[in-house]
Amino acid sequence: MLKSQEIDRKETELANLEKRFTELQTPIAEPQLDSFDDVETILQARRHWQQSERDRIDELAAIEVILPKQRSQLATQKQDYADLETKVKAGFDQLSDKAIEVNKILNDAREAIVKFEEMVLEQRKAGHEIVFGSDPYYSHYRSDLPILAITSTRITQWGRGDFDHYQRSGKMKGVRT
Repeated sequence: MLKSQEIDRKETELANLEKRFTELQTPIAEPQLDSFDDVETILQARRHWQQSERDRIDELAAIEVILPKQRSQLATQKQDYADLETKVKAGFDQLSDKAIEVNKILNDAREAIVKFEEMVLEQRKAGHEIVFGSDPYYSHYRSDLPILAITSTRITQWGRGDFDHYQRSGKMKGVRT
């Protein structure tokens, strides 16, 4: 059962108990003796009335004991539910904030991809080759960072040779354009 349904059920029970408490505060009317014909019937009616009155008083006393406890429990349960609801709303607010941050990162990544594609086109127009890869260029880095190398006549002989060796090692995952 959901917390809200449980609270609703307890509120209904408490309302019924308070209604019964109000009803029990009115004493049961004594039987009218002039409406009976014999003594035995009068005695039986009085015994029944006295028993009913004792039962009413006993039930009234029991409700007087239980009612404050149930009110207190209901108030505590409502407060706990309100606290939980506040925490959940705060969690959703944080989640919403994080989602906005993620969207910003994704938008930044999309912009970076567009800029990268523009750069590739510019480099092609300039007559350069662009090589993509995802293994580390230097093996001691032990990272999985993407590699982009632009080769042209302006790259030093050492740098070109080092990159060519890397390319020949078979670690290139990308394409050569």
